[in-house]
Formats: sequence, structure tokens, C-alpha cells
Amino acid sequence: RVGNFINQEAFGKPASLLGIPEKFPFAIFIDNPSGVGREYIQMVYDNMSLQSDGTYGGWFAATFFYEMCWNAVGATIAFVIWRKNSKSGRYPGILAFFYLFWYFLGRALLEFVRIDAVPVTQTLCFVVAPIALLLGVLYILFRENRIAFRKVNTASQEGKIDSLVLSKWEVDNYNFTAKMYKKPNKFLVWLYGVEEIAPVEELTVASKEDLQAYRK
Repeated sequence: RVGNFINQEAFGKPASLLGIPEKFPFAIFIDNPSGVGREYIQMVYDNMSLQSDGTYGGWFAATFFYEMCWNAVGATIAFVIWRKNSKSGRYPGILAFFYLFWYFLGRALLEFVRIDAVPVTQTLCFVVAPIALLLGVLYILFRENRIAFRKVNTASQEGKIDSLVLSKWEVDNYNFTAKMYKKPNKFLVWLYGVEEIAPVEELTVASKEDLQAYRK
């Protein structure tokens, strides 16, 4: 994006048409445009004129700067996610889903403003972003399901089931997953990393007070 600034390319539509201030960081002064889409060439030159300081050019949306800011915010969020996840190891690979969602969403919105926008790129971005978000949510739900299931199953195998403090969700989750294991297959074994489930007669939901104390 810094290269876009140097080359005066990948900028947006005229500031006057978008109703934004003709000053940085909202707009950028262009006097030697390059990489302009064929359908926007006339628009670009129609909005360039002789300025009061003797230069010839025009103010256009600084889309490459917008994207730099969007990516910087995304990188900050990604760093926070990485820091938290590196300690717990709860969601390995979650940054891939976040990146695909964040970058493509931002790029899709910017394509409305860029003068070198390609329709197929915007369409692809609007397809990838929601799919990445959906898959990311499903991935988190599955990881929670797997962690809770293995927690109960491991404790049962080690004879420590009575010492567990379980929420209603963890109890319901184990009962639901255990039903699938009545007919185990290679896919389930690979997915959960469990050859067979340990027998559990009954699971007890902990009280709200016990759960709060356990989480603290």
C-alpha cells in the first residue's frame, strides 16, 4: 500500500463526488495517476485541474491509506487473539479464519470506492468473508465440544469423575457426544482423539456457587 502511494495508484473516486474533505487522510492529491481502470479514466481527468499553487491534479479518496489502517486494526486484534490463544492453546489455527474474514471484508467495502475495482474481486470478497466467519464460529463451537467431551472422558478413565465441576452445557454436551460413540468409526476417533468412551453412570450439574468458585 505504501507502493500504491508512491506510484499514485489504487486510489479512490474523486473526493468531491464522495463528499469527503480534500485533505489527507481523507483524500490524496494525485497529479500523475497510474493503474486507472478504463471505465474511470475520463472521471479521473475530469476531476483534475490547475491548483492555486500552480500544480495540476485533483483530490481523490486515499483508499490505500484506508486499507493500511484497516489492516493495522486487524493486525492488532490478531495479536491480542494470538497472545491469549498461545497461553491456552484452546483454538489452534483460529487466526486463519480471522484473517480471511477481516481482510476480505475490508477489501470488499473498499472496492465500492476504488477506481481500479474489479467486479469479480468484490464478489469473491463478499463470498469469502461470511464463509470464513461462519467456519470460524463452527470451529470454535467444535473445539469447545471436543475439549468438554475429553475432559469428562479422561476423568472417567482415571477414576476422577466425582471430582469434576461441570456446567449444564458440559453435561448435555457429553451426553450428546456419547450417543454418537455408540457406533464409533475412524472419523470420530480421529476427530476427538478418543478410541472409546469410558462408562459414566450419571453426571451431576454443579451449583452456580461451585461453578463460580471453580472458574475463579
